[in-house]
This record gives sequence, C-alpha cells and structure tokens, in this order.
Amino acid sequence: MTEATNKYQSIFGFGTTQNSRLPKALLPDSIHIEGKDLAKLMAYSVDYAKKLRFFNESNVQDGTWEPFLNTDVSFILANIVSQDLERINEEFGSQVEAVLQNHQFAEKSLALEGAFRYIHGLIARFNTWYQQIHAISLPNSELEYNVELELVSIIDGQLREDLQKLKSYDLGAAAKDALGEAVGLDYSSFEPIWYLEAVEAVNIFIGDKPNDRVSRALISLRLLYRSVYNALNYAQHNFRPLFEQSIRQKSDHKPDTGLLITFLQLYQHAQRDLNQVSINYLRFYYEHFLQLRPQGCVPDEVHLSLEVAGHLDRHVVPAGTRLLAGQDADGNDIRFETTHELEVNSASLESIRTIYLSKYNQPEVTSFEVITGMYAAPQANSRDGKGRPFEDPHESWPTFGEEQALKPSDADTMANADIGFAISAPILRMKEGHRKVTMTLFFDPESIQIFKKLLLDIRQN
Repeated sequence: MTEATNKYQSIFGFGTTQNSRLPKALLPDSIHIEGKDLAKLMAYSVDYAKKLRFFNESNVQDGTWEPFLNTDVSFILANIVSQDLERINEEFGSQVEAVLQNHQFAEKSLALEGAFRYIHGLIARFNTWYQQIHAISLPNSELEYNVELELVSIIDGQLREDLQKLKSYDLGAAAKDALGEAVGLDYSSFEPIWYLEAVEAVNIFIGDKPNDRVSRALISLRLLYRSVYNALNYAQHNFRPLFEQSIRQKSDHKPDTGLLITFLQLYQHAQRDLNQVSINYLRFYYEHFLQLRPQGCVPDEVHLSLEVAGHLDRHVVPAGTRLLAGQDADGNDIRFETTHELEVNSASLESIRTIYLSKYNQPEVTSFEVITGMYAAPQANSRDGKGRPFEDPHESWPTFGEEQALKPSDADTMANADIGFAISAPILRMKEGHRKVTMTLFFDPESIQIFKKLLLDIRQN
C-alpha cells in the first residue's frame, strides 16, 4: 500500500465558507438603531450647540453655545474624523449631474456655480479647523500643537494649491468667452496661510459653444474636487489616532466639556442595549412565538484528493466506500463514507489562467460603466500571474482576476490581454485547393443607439 503524502498540500487554502458569503444586510446588527460612535456623538453635540442661543448676564442674546465646545481639541478632532465622505461624494455627484442634465446655458452655468461653491465649502472646513486649533494651540500644549502641525502639513501639501486653483478658475470665469462674470466666491475668511493675494485668473472654459465651455470647465472642477476629497479622506484617517489620544490621555478638559464627554461615553452603554432590540425581537419571534429550535447535529464532511495507482488508467470508487481517517482522542476509528460514485483517472491540471474585464470608473472620461481594459494572467496561481512563486505556499490569489489600475507597477498580478476571436464550423474543414470565404456579421439595430450614447458621453466629458 502506498504511503500517504502531502504532495497536494499546496492546493489547500482557507477557502470560502457559507457564513462568509452571507449578505451582511441580513444580519440583525447590520443596521443600528443608534449607530453613532463617540466621535459622531461629539460632532453632533457641536452642531446642536449651534442652535442653542446664549444669553449673557444682561439677559441679551449673545451668540450660541458653540464656543463652549469648539475651544476643546477633542471636539475639533471629533468633527474632523466624523466627516461623512460617502454623503459628500453623493452631494457633489448631484452637482455634477445637474450640470450634465441641463442643456440651457443659463441653467447649466448656474449648476456649475453650485459645484464651485461646494468645493469652496469643503476647503473652508479645513480653514475653520485651522482657525479653531490655532486659537488654542500653544508650544506647551503638545496635543493641540501636533494637531495644528498636521493641519498645516495638509494645507501645505495640497490644499493651498487646490484653493488657489479654485480662485483662479473663479476669476477666469469673468472672461467674455467664459461665463462673462466671476462666480464671486468669498475668500475673506481664509487665513494668510493660504496665500491668495497674488492668484491670477485662469480660463478653463474652452470650446466653440457656450455649453461645450461649461462641460470642459466641469472636467477641471471634478479633478479639483477629487484632490480635495482625498485630503478629507487623509485627514479623517490620520486624525483618528489623535482623537483617541485626546479622549484617553488628555486630563485638562474644562469641567463642562469633560462632563459632556463623560456623559456621551456612558450613553454608549444605553446605545448597546438599544441596538440589541432587533436581535432580541427576532429571538423572541422565532424561539417563543414560532417555537423554532436550532437544527440538530450534522455529520462532519471532508474533501478527498485521490490518485490512481501508476499501473492503472482509471479506477471507480463506489458510493458508500468507507475510508479510515485516523482515530479520535479515545482511540476510536474515525471513518468517512463517500457520498457518490467517483471515477479516478490520470488527468491532471496543466495550468490555471484567468482573464479580467476592467470597469474602472473614471468620472472625468465617461458616466457609463464601460470596459476600460482587459487583463490576463497566464499562470494565475502565482504571485505576479506569470509564474513567480509565493513566499508563503498558502498565500491566496485572485481566483477571477482583479483590478490593476490602482496598483503600483511592481505589484501587478495580471498583464494586458491579447484579445481576438476565432470562428470554427464543420464547413470550414477544407482540404485542398484555394477557396474564397465570405463572412457576414449581423448585429442588433438597437445596439447602435447605445453606441451613439457612449460617443456622446465621451464627447461631453
């Protein structure tokens, strides 16, 4: 009898379980009744404080309660890390959609001004955070000082250039072959750190027709928005550790803000109880009302790798064949039975290849989800798709291929595919002589309408 070997060990991976394929939306805790974390609760408190009017000692209205909170670094950081990036993307997408859908120049240019103002508002948030943290930052206040340095780094790295571009586009809109007048954004509240005094006009409204000029300007604005959005995303990620540090280690909060933070932390216990309502309701409904109980024990299942003996071409393993799988802790034999008949032969897997159709969304190019590239891996079960071995034999690899557009050049797992097509038919099996074959390809006439829409979309973008 041939001894068992682990020659097939390399084909085993972590696999995909049924539970891992369960849609998250079906889980009782996928949507929380009260889903705000501590940072969002603190940011909500600041927004709520803006609506509370403050009356001074003379019983005269004197602003709101917001200054009580925005002078604390923890609340400033909470506001930064609680930015709803998904909502921001959707709102700017609505601005872009308004420009694309309007075909009258007046309405189209008005929608474009809305996109200008939206980007201006996003950058203004950084200016507000800088003003707030600069007012409380001192060299001996290490946390506040570090937050200010990080904000200045973000402004110096990209945002200053973005705001200067926005202002230059704003001024450039006043040209006769643009909108005829500037958008008129207000830059007076921006601190000197933005260096806006020497900004000159730049005309991004290029084209023969007014609508074409607006569409061309929209491309520049979308690229500018993407840069600002990336800065927001970076800030949210990088300020999270500083926010957590301010909650854990900062011990000099003012009494009022310290009590509010403590209250919000205690409120999280009530949040957890509230968010258990769904699972408790389901448990009561299924177990007490419907009287359902969990299913009983299910026998273990295993997957076998069988190899035919060298002197045989094939061998049939009948259903119900008992196989010994060692012994349990008590010394009892562990046996499994085959569930169906299996024919084992000497066929082997020569190679594993994959092809991937890329639909990388490029908003400045097209609004449609079109195929933007085709990639192939001649040896998919390798590190680079070309045969480079894995450092870990159990390392996973993309079974159906993956997007390559955002990968560094040295991290590609697939290469550009050589595409084409072949036609085969019994009638083409010709032996001798020279023949002329004429082929006529037919297509659905309705598909030309889709082709026209794609061409129009590329032209507009």
